[in-house]
Amino acid sequence: MQDTKPSILTKKRKMKTTKLIILTCAISLNTVFAQENIENDASLPTLEDRYFGEKPPGLIPVEFAPDIVSPEGLFEGGGFSPDMKEFYFSRKNGNYVKRTFFVIRYENNSWGHESETDIKWPKFSEDGNTIFGGKEYRERTDRGWSEPKSQGEFLKDQAHGISLSSKGTYYFGFNEKEGRGYGSIRYSRLIDGKRENPVKMSKTINTGRYIAHPFIAPDESYLMWDAEREGGYGDSDCYISFRQQDGSWGAAINMGTQINTASNESSPSVTHDGEYIFFSRGDWELKEDGSTNWVGKPYWVDAQVIENLRPKNNEKTKSTSYTIAYSSRETGNVEIYLGDTEGTSTIKSTNAKGGYLAWSPDGKQFAFYAKYDDKKTWSIHTMNSDGTNRQRLTHEKNKWDNSPAWSPDGTKIAFSREYKDSEKNWQQEIWIMNSDGSELTQIKSLKGGGPYFTPDGQIVFHSEFKDKKSEISIANIDGNNIVQLTHSVAEEWHPEVSPDGKRIAFMSDRDGNFEIYVMNINGSNQKRLTNNDVGDWYPSWSPDGSQLIFSSLRDGEKDIYIMNTDGSSVRKIISNATSPAWLKIQQSDRQDKFPVLEGPYLGQKPPGSTAEVFAPGIVSTPLYELFSAFTPDMKEFYFVRYDEDDKASMIVLKSENNQWQKSIVGPRVGEPFISPDGKIMYLGRRYMERIGDGWSEIKSLGTPYKDFSIMRLVASSKGTYYFDTMGEEPIRYARFIDGKRSAPKALNIDFGKHNAHPWIAPDESYLIWDDQRESGYGGADIYISFKQQDDSWGPAINMGDTVNSDRGDSYATVTPDGKYILFNRSIDENNVDIYWVDAQIIETLRSK
Repeated sequence: MQDTKPSILTKKRKMKTTKLIILTCAISLNTVFAQENIENDASLPTLEDRYFGEKPPGLIPVEFAPDIVSPEGLFEGGGFSPDMKEFYFSRKNGNYVKRTFFVIRYENNSWGHESETDIKWPKFSEDGNTIFGGKEYRERTDRGWSEPKSQGEFLKDQAHGISLSSKGTYYFGFNEKEGRGYGSIRYSRLIDGKRENPVKMSKTINTGRYIAHPFIAPDESYLMWDAEREGGYGDSDCYISFRQQDGSWGAAINMGTQINTASNESSPSVTHDGEYIFFSRGDWELKEDGSTNWVGKPYWVDAQVIENLRPKNNEKTKSTSYTIAYSSRETGNVEIYLGDTEGTSTIKSTNAKGGYLAWSPDGKQFAFYAKYDDKKTWSIHTMNSDGTNRQRLTHEKNKWDNSPAWSPDGTKIAFSREYKDSEKNWQQEIWIMNSDGSELTQIKSLKGGGPYFTPDGQIVFHSEFKDKKSEISIANIDGNNIVQLTHSVAEEWHPEVSPDGKRIAFMSDRDGNFEIYVMNINGSNQKRLTNNDVGDWYPSWSPDGSQLIFSSLRDGEKDIYIMNTDGSSVRKIISNATSPAWLKIQQSDRQDKFPVLEGPYLGQKPPGSTAEVFAPGIVSTPLYELFSAFTPDMKEFYFVRYDEDDKASMIVLKSENNQWQKSIVGPRVGEPFISPDGKIMYLGRRYMERIGDGWSEIKSLGTPYKDFSIMRLVASSKGTYYFDTMGEEPIRYARFIDGKRSAPKALNIDFGKHNAHPWIAPDESYLIWDDQRESGYGGADIYISFKQQDDSWGPAINMGDTVNSDRGDSYATVTPDGKYILFNRSIDENNVDIYWVDAQIIETLRSK
């Protein structure tokens, strides 16, 4: 239908053309050819008129055509046709009680007004001659689009449209009938002219809640989608995964602060010319009647964001370290899977069915049990960690062989055998054999199960289950010198010894239901770590002994969780999984032998008035190290490191007995700032509270802070918050007065263009932040402002070449003792280091 009204876009024509960005080699040739076809077609919109004449964005997203597409903020999603002559989009709520679809067309050399259309969730074929609307499709005719045609029953449960690759493969969201309705992404390939039934993608993609709106690159080199995931920026974030050289999908990568905020980001897609990413940003607002109303707007950003997220070396991502083995019923059968501690990458280890997994000491194999004879016989097996060379080691019929454990040297395997004797009484025995199954021998004096070796070769086990109780004991490998370690009238099972041999983790129902406990190797100092109304089982130690993983029913199904060994910082990492076993080999991101560091500041020689790299080779490496935070007692140092695959981890160095030790807290969830009293770690719009030697679960600061796109939030000794927001915004503050927090206000300082990463002196006598100004030294410089006697703020002062350089300097903090400034300096596009300098520069600038 042709528009009859005068064009609302005539005045939007730009006076100068934008330069075409030369696509990188990583973008498919199909996309390049499509772009060339667009460029050479004289009937298409001119360069000035494309995208409604809007000024193209850079690497910071901007709202797309706000006066045209989303004047009321009710936009959901949309996109251009391949020939750039049509823009389809949808609105919902407000004046649109039902979801309403629109199209704006380029006709007679100008863009017309919007008009309603019955074409829903449109996605185009590469040639633009077919439009897919979810369950239906239409073909282009001389008169427009044909009537809708069905794609068949195989798409009846798809949701919100499909994305089509050049190979003809469909990727689409799927309405789950199970799994709490959180949705999943599936694909359907075109094979020999026939479309296969939808295949559910792996947990690498399908992790989190409300998984939806996939976009596949034409060459299938990457996939984008949106979901709610642990550690995200808001309720819904955009994610991307890159295809690996072996055809598998790489880890899900949060698209970061260049896309995601505390709001909901969804429906990412790339324009057909490969130039820009379009996505929706908005929030669900509560109406007076208690219902919610979607308020959203379209945004666009340069597609270079994708290349910036692409791992620097895809060959390296192929060797993802799978450190956790576990069992899952994801396919309906109990099968073995491998995963990582982030829960972002999992693989099925062929079709091995079994459980009670145990890694070999060298990490090359694991042992497990599997069932035979209609589940009447359980046997011990070994298999290479890549799923090859499966070997059945025990064959005793009508016996339940389970709970295998490797000796420290990897030459032997102990296991539990359970069966009913001739009088129908259950017997529990412990057996040992060589790791190839030979020389099978019963340790006759040990009655029980769940054996586990100590580093010096003893065996810890749970006693035979009698009178509704079993206890944890320790004995020599020959069964002599049995020492009972627990004395509760309870079931106490599955002991696992810490890598240093000093502690035992186990499960017990002594307090009513199964929970995780730890104790010293001699049975002393028994502590409960978990506290739930449901069961927690099967603890397994991290390689450095600082964390435990375990299985739990706390979310209604068996999932795997991780926590610190004091019970703090509990979070779910793998869904629909149980019986986890953590590989005890130290991984490559941990140093095989951490250097001996003694004294304050990690044993580093303090700098003078010239900035120096902080802790080279220990903290600052050829990778990205960002942010820095000492605790007030100067005994803990936190920072974030991005590894070679751009995966971020928060790392802590702790001083114990005047020596510094390294461990990994978990994935980056924000920019850490520790309050002056050491009781709170702020992480942008979230925080953790100090509990013993660890931290609580992550909590939200709530309204209004969740509505700001906060990168760093800091606090003074008075409790006043100072924080930044993404974009060209001032730094804000919110006082804490008489037990109440005031509304955030903008600071009255002569800020520049991009003001970020504030740090406030504990007494609020000065504020430090980074900014971009034409008069600066580099891409970003660090500035300071001093509080005046009348309580106002003085002018912004560039901290000069003592701190700033032509490379870009940011993220400044001052050590709790006030002696040194730590900050980040960009070395090159692949390396950011932490620097430090004497804080005397602050007093020098104050005197001026």
